[in-house]
Amino acid sequence: MAGPIERKPVQSKAILSMGYDQIEQVLEIEFGTGRIYQYLDVPEELYAWILRAPGKGALFNRLVEGKFRFRRLGADTDDAVDLGEALRASLETATGKAAADEVGQAVEPRDVAAAAMQTPPSEDEGGDTADVLDLAAALRASLQAKAGDDEADDPKR
Repeated sequence: MAGPIERKPVQSKAILSMGYDQIEQVLEIEFGTGRIYQYLDVPEELYAWILRAPGKGALFNRLVEGKFRFRRLGADTDDAVDLGEALRASLETATGKAAADEVGQAVEPRDVAAAAMQTPPSEDEGGDTADVLDLAAALRASLQAKAGDDEADDPKR
């Protein structure tokens, strides 16, 4: 990496600041806990979309968490939270167990991001719950499309 990523403060309950390295495609996020993570191979459009979203934390959970490789910066990572479990818990709370179970299925991160970015959020949309429900629907559609592709490629069918 060329150097430190400059982060911008954002208005979010969960995220303090965000930055992006266009050359390396690295999204860097400082969370409210003070922990800083870098997410690798994140499309620039996804970063821009999260910056515009009113519910940045919910959108991050839906589009980035558990979908991209990451590394924690700074302190020893032995006490790092299982981010996949945190996402599952968040989805269970917002949308019910069925959507959280779908997170465990294999899906290409760029497929999920592309499906969810078809309709960018507007500034006047209702809070995080609406964002989570919209993203859960996009994730569900992406998983169903992926399952359809897998069935079409299966010579046994």
